[in-house]
Amino acid sequence: IEPNNSFIVQVKAVEITNSDKYKTGCTLRFPRLEKFRPDKQWFECMKLSELAELREKNEGKLASGKHFNLDEFDEDGNL
Repeated sequence: IEPNNSFIVQVKAVEITNSDKYKTGCTLRFPRLEKFRPDKQWFECMKLSELAELREKNEGKLASGKHFNLDEFDEDGNL
């Protein structure tokens, strides 16, 4: 498929992992399609440099979640 015949999709994933199977050198772990983006043109996709920056900044992690220690709660269940 030629890029100008493509369309943009928005995906969500947990992590970017190394992979020598793809030109980017990486792949998404647990990817999920969130939505099609008809409001964007094919050339408005994420650039490889932006992907590399995102990957480096977050050490590959894309999902964030805070895990609480039970000791952080008082007897009423408040932090």
